[in-house]
Amino acid sequence: MRPSDTAALAPTDPLPDAIAGAVPVPADPVWLQPGAAPVRSRTAAAIVAAAAGVLLLQGLYFHADLLDQRPELRGVYRALCDVVACRRPVYRDVAAIAVDQLVVRTQAPGVLRLDAMLTNRGREAQPLPRVRLQFENLQGVVVAERRFAPGEYLDQPPASALAVGQSLHLVLELVDPGPEAVSYALVPVD
Repeated sequence: MRPSDTAALAPTDPLPDAIAGAVPVPADPVWLQPGAAPVRSRTAAAIVAAAAGVLLLQGLYFHADLLDQRPELRGVYRALCDVVACRRPVYRDVAAIAVDQLVVRTQAPGVLRLDAMLTNRGREAQPLPRVRLQFENLQGVVVAERRFAPGEYLDQPPASALAVGQSLHLVLELVDPGPEAVSYALVPVD
């Protein structure tokens, strides 16, 4: 603004008669009171809350396996599943299945017998895992390997999962991989 413009708008100048009578100015300030919330904002809040609830339920459903594996969330998650009737994943922790007393010996010419104990050291019962048997040569190179399902290493699989602390005797008859196979390992895989 130019100085001449500000002089024309100085507050000491009286208002023109047409403007002064158009808007009455109260002597005391007017306080505004909050009214009831408009219906639109309540509806929007309800929609946002419903959408958040749906997203939460989807997260619980699609990440069930992860939530059930966490000890601090397992109880809450299982209680919710009982109410909502959702499926709970089967507990699996192959790292908690220990292989003990592993012995491989010659049973007959060209035939080996493997004996081992599988022990569940996990925090819950779990299904029997598949196991991988591998033979290595002196350089650590695998010369023979095979995976076995529970039906292949047990005469009769147990009716239920392997309980916590339970051990199971595993027996396999194998074709001898030859004299270059000097070491062996049996590992639960899934």
